[in-house]
Amino acid sequence: NLNLVLQITETQRRCVLCLNFISEAERKGIRVNTERLSELLNIPVIPIEAHGKRDAMRILSYITEHKDGEYPPPVAPTYPEPIERALEIICASMPERYIKNRLARWLSLRLLDAEGDFLTELTEDFTDSERAMLLSAKADASGLLLSLGISESEIGDIIVESIVSAAEQISK
Repeated sequence: NLNLVLQITETQRRCVLCLNFISEAERKGIRVNTERLSELLNIPVIPIEAHGKRDAMRILSYITEHKDGEYPPPVAPTYPEPIERALEIICASMPERYIKNRLARWLSLRLLDAEGDFLTELTEDFTDSERAMLLSAKADASGLLLSLGISESEIGDIIVESIVSAAEQISK
């Protein structure tokens, strides 16, 4: 599912996509250009059959051989300009430990769309001052979106539509 792949690439510096059931897809006349998919996602793509020990060994071998290399970041979805601006506001308040490991953008997306118990869960690992800064940034970002005609109830739909649209573009 490319939607899930794009969400994962948004949070991880390095990924390997293992395409399972590739022989079944080929039997059904579905051809996947793994080289092109790798270029589009900016990550390695390895066709596999999950039940095969040989493929498991191939994956482990690939990871072992490439674990220490420097790689460009994988492709991540882009969102409409108002959402990107709102994300910048929240990311600017994100503690450094989240910026270093690529979680800042993903967490900002979740915060932008979160409310109630989920918002509390997302912020439970922050100090009181970090939480206050993030909640203030969330309020500022939500205010910006509201001033642009985007209500809080629409944010989640816009994010999902953007991910689905990006996946559709890649799959063409």
